[in-house]
Amino acid sequence: MGILGEYPALELWKKLTAEAQEWEKADPSKPVIPGLEYIATVASNQPGRDGFYRNRMSNMQIDKALSVVRMTPGAVLILDVQPGLSDLHREISRLEPFLTQPDVHLGIDPEFIMMGKAIPGARIRTINDKDINRVVDYLSTLVVKNNLPPKVLVVHRSTKKMVTGFDKVKSDPNVQVILSMDGWGTPETKMATYEKVVSAEHGVLYPD
Repeated sequence: MGILGEYPALELWKKLTAEAQEWEKADPSKPVIPGLEYIATVASNQPGRDGFYRNRMSNMQIDKALSVVRMTPGAVLILDVQPGLSDLHREISRLEPFLTQPDVHLGIDPEFIMMGKAIPGARIRTINDKDINRVVDYLSTLVVKNNLPPKVLVVHRSTKKMVTGFDKVKSDPNVQVILSMDGWGTPETKMATYEKVVSAEHGVLYPD
C-alpha cells in the first residue's frame, strides 16, 4: 500500500498537496486537482454479521475523510466500493448522501465484485460494460436531479479480464469515466502490464 497508513491523515494530506504543486510546476498548462480515494466499502475474508464479506465505513468516518479534503479548495474525495458478496449497486446507493455533494466522486474495484460466488481474495472477479453503464446512468441522474458538476467514475483494473467491454461504455456529459490501470508488483511490472493492455485497447487507459 506504499505510503498509505504510514502517516496521520493531516500529515499525509500535506504531503499530497505539496506533491500536487510539483506536478503543476512541471506542466502549468494542466491544473492539478488533489484528491483522496477512500475505501467506503472494504471487501473482507470474514463474513460479518450479514454474510456479505465486506465492511462498511460509517458516515462519521467518511465525514472525517471529507473534512480533510475540504482543507484544500477544489480538492475532491473519491469513495471507493469493494462489494464483496453484496450487490454493487446496493453499496453505491447507500453512499448517495455523499455522492450528491459536488466534491465527492465514485470508484469501483471490480476484483472484489464477487456476486456471491467466492470469498474476496480467493479469485479476481470482473465487471462488464452493462454494469458500468448502469452506474453511469445512476450518477448522471444524480447530477441532473441535484444540479451538480459532472461526476468522475474511476474503474480500477490490474488485469485485462477485470474489465470487459469497456469500448461499449456510454459517453455521458455528466459522468467522466476513468479506467485506471493499477497493476501489481514493482514499477517495472506495473508499466509492463499497462503497456500490454493499452496496446491491445488503443490507449484508452490511464496509469495509476
